[in-house]
Amino acid sequence: PEGWKVEGGNPVAMPGAEATVRIVRPAEPRLSRRPERIRARLLDGEGRLRANAFAIFLHQDVLDVPRHDSAARLPHRPPMGFEGAPGRRLEFSWDEERLHVAARLRDETFSPLPPEAAEAWWTGPSLELFLDLRDAKADALDGETWQVALVPVEGAATRILLLTTGPDGRQVVDRSGRGIEARHAFDAAAGVLEIVASIPWTAVRPVSEPFAPHAGAVVGADAAYRDAPLLGGAVKIHDNPSAWGRFRLVEGR
Repeated sequence: PEGWKVEGGNPVAMPGAEATVRIVRPAEPRLSRRPERIRARLLDGEGRLRANAFAIFLHQDVLDVPRHDSAARLPHRPPMGFEGAPGRRLEFSWDEERLHVAARLRDETFSPLPPEAAEAWWTGPSLELFLDLRDAKADALDGETWQVALVPVEGAATRILLLTTGPDGRQVVDRSGRGIEARHAFDAAAGVLEIVASIPWTAVRPVSEPFAPHAGAVVGADAAYRDAPLLGGAVKIHDNPSAWGRFRLVEGR
């Protein structure tokens, strides 16, 4: 995250028992880390370093998400994604009815997919959101988690696909949109794609329980563009919610 530094230690040894790292946070971080959660995710039940510890370690940021203000333009976060990635910025806001998302993505090679190719969204410029409103950090996908694919297609439309897991463990694709509103615009001169979406909480709620958004609620979440992660490390871990990041709903901006 912006302003954080790694000082000392031996992070290149990860994963491995000899790996150590010291993290120094800025005086007023925009993102906050919870060291006890980092430690819990790095170690297994017997105190041994987990095989995918480094990836999980990279995804433990808590992003504060402000209440939505329809009169204000969302202030995009600092560049996201692994080091060396193009400028990709993402912002969330919330109200009692919806989660609002705005992405600003530098992509000089942007070309929308043909409508008939939208269900292969990972082959083109699509924004994927991964949501677990319970923040249960399960090790595998289930019916409590959702993936939302926002897919720019030819003709200026934005296709919306929702994916979850059925009772039989198989992937379920919902093409109805479930009330999600989305649009995109591409500035060819600047090489910048903007995607804006409004997602009803009811569209992505867990099967087992209702979700009532409120200040202080913590949601498991991650995102990817062109199949590359935005909120964590260099490896997309879409099928492992325990490695997703999280955001916290807050009042104000």
